[in-house]
Amino acid sequence: MNLFSIARLKFVFFLAVLFGFSFGLILGVSLETSAETIERSGSFDHVSKSEIKLMGNSVIIQLDDKKVEWSEFENTNSMDPLLDEGYNGLEFIPRTVEDIHVGDVISFNYEGDIYVHRVVEINEDGLGWFALTKGDNLYNIDNGKRRFKDIKGVIFGVVF
Repeated sequence: MNLFSIARLKFVFFLAVLFGFSFGLILGVSLETSAETIERSGSFDHVSKSEIKLMGNSVIIQLDDKKVEWSEFENTNSMDPLLDEGYNGLEFIPRTVEDIHVGDVISFNYEGDIYVHRVVEINEDGLGWFALTKGDNLYNIDNGKRRFKDIKGVIFGVVF
């Protein structure tokens, strides 16, 4: 190889590295930007501002039309970072399917255990209304369909 061929080879190598770096930088910025702008379904606004009262160092949530219960969570990591062991939750008992929306976090009975996952789809089939659920920190939608009779509550508040 002569000196000209070596210089040309070095130049081509330099261009390849420069192109690869530039392409990687552009792709990385593009992916980062698009990841920051993804809209995800959040929980429905079940509590209006007028139903929340601050009285000194107390918070009062007055829901006249809902039965409210206290929730505790286990350390399953399926709903991280929203729910974790030691967090306290407030949930109401839904009266009809209209009380449950895509994006809501619900507690439900599945094969004898209680789960708390987010509603990702609501639909109907030959057996009627159902919801599909998924843990926020899980990749796949949960097995089975959540029928209204299986739903125990709708989470409307979490206290850390």
